[in-house]
Amino acid sequence: AAIITTKMSKLPLLAGNKIMMIGVLQDTVHLSDIVQKHGFVYCVKSGLPLSMHKNLAKRSNVALIDEDSRYPERYKKEVKYQVDTIIADIDDTNGIDSFGANVRQFSKPHTRFFVVIRSSDEQKMKDELTNRHYCNIEDVLSLTPFDEDHKLFMGTITK
Repeated sequence: AAIITTKMSKLPLLAGNKIMMIGVLQDTVHLSDIVQKHGFVYCVKSGLPLSMHKNLAKRSNVALIDEDSRYPERYKKEVKYQVDTIIADIDDTNGIDSFGANVRQFSKPHTRFFVVIRSSDEQKMKDELTNRHYCNIEDVLSLTPFDEDHKLFMGTITK
């Protein structure tokens, strides 16, 4: 929600888009509505609550993937499309590596990304994303007052 509130104009989601959400549960229903019946939303998170399964069971354009996002090879058969957008909420370098593993497995050239990272070292996170995970960072926003010490990194995948 903080992403959408902070910079909705930078979040180009369209009907028909394929989206992967990593570590994010909020807004799955809204994204499902935005991409409509020809789009698709993959929600990857370990330990998905039963309430999420019940809320989204009727939606034909959502796949809830109850797996550890560090191992995309475990769920690659469930992801039928290369994605147009990756949205992730991660805490540290391990989370960035998880994001990177999913970028390599499921993105295509020019896939958009929106990654919320909790870190006090913005430059280190920029370097990690740029140098190791094919990211062209276009903007970095603070999510204060919504989330203290969180930054939103936005851009495109360059692989």
